[in-house]
Amino acid sequence: YGRHIETTVQRIQEETHKEDILFQVFNEVNLRHEETRDRYISPEEHIREHFRSAADIITQRGGRVAFTPPAPRGECKDENGRIITVDIYLERMLLEAKKHWGLGWMLEKTAVAIHPYVFEENGLLVEEIKSYSQAAKRALGANPRIIVTETNALLTSMPHASAQTRAK
Repeated sequence: YGRHIETTVQRIQEETHKEDILFQVFNEVNLRHEETRDRYISPEEHIREHFRSAADIITQRGGRVAFTPPAPRGECKDENGRIITVDIYLERMLLEAKKHWGLGWMLEKTAVAIHPYVFEENGLLVEEIKSYSQAAKRALGANPRIIVTETNALLTSMPHASAQTRAK
């Protein structure tokens, strides 16, 4: 998939006339699905076997890369099949990446992507962001750039949505 990533990055950079674009290449690798051959993969395996080569290609072309956001309520398992929390999964991904690239490179070239599902009414936003931020701080000893993705906002649930939009 390396050539595909390189071609995609090049095309986007040419079309936008920008090099410093942030890419989120993978998504929710803590879940079992066809891409993982219906098995759980450890955070370390994801960094070593998937993320590292994609990140190298993107950053060598001047882009930045977002660490794969785990599914916030998905089950995470380690290499021994033990259940671990999402923040621990993220922390272990970052520790593995830090071994390869070092802290300076990570702070300059990456962001931590998270899926906090902002518009839920039970207040999980603050707790999830705090949990992810603490995991990143434990792993890196610094506060990395964070990008919030998949906020779970629906047009019909937005306070400013028109009556016509909400009725659909």
